[in-house]
Amino acid sequence: MALSLKSAISLSNDGITLSFYDKTNAYSAITVGGYGSPNQAVSDATAATVAISLRAADGTFGTATTVDVFSTLPSNSGGYFDITATVGAGTATWADGIYKFVYTVSGTSGGVAYSTSVTRYETLRNSIANCYQTKAAAIADCSCACKDIQDSFKCFSLYMRLLKSEECCGNLDGIQKYLTKLTSMCSTTDCNCS
Repeated sequence: MALSLKSAISLSNDGITLSFYDKTNAYSAITVGGYGSPNQAVSDATAATVAISLRAADGTFGTATTVDVFSTLPSNSGGYFDITATVGAGTATWADGIYKFVYTVSGTSGGVAYSTSVTRYETLRNSIANCYQTKAAAIADCSCACKDIQDSFKCFSLYMRLLKSEECCGNLDGIQKYLTKLTSMCSTTDCNCS
């Protein structure tokens, strides 16, 4: 079996720091694509990068920003590298959207050069999550004439569930559709369900 990279991400609550994890793990009977014999070892690596690009509404991805994550990564024990929005996206916080992450590890193993990569698509939606919390707090604080606030929250919640459904399916066009709708709803005070 060949080395088969696996990765994951998590975003800080303030939307500033994205942690990029190497989830490849060590080779075993269960993890046959892991680091170590008969595959390349972590110590064989001489370079590791993460290329990050944001998807535009038309489905194209912008120019990738490549972040050098070597020697923190690769890791056979779930190691991670923190990437700030300033470095990875050129902004103060990570913008809501669909991002493409290409994780590449290269080096020399047994005198033979190698390079392997894995691509993953992730939805970042910190601003939308904050908007959701604001709407939920408005319902909690409302004591009378709450119908408009409740309707707005119900509508927003519906679109959040639709977004999560598209994320589970990996449908990038569907994800983009609901990201756009939710962003629009966050910028207005009405439900905008139509």
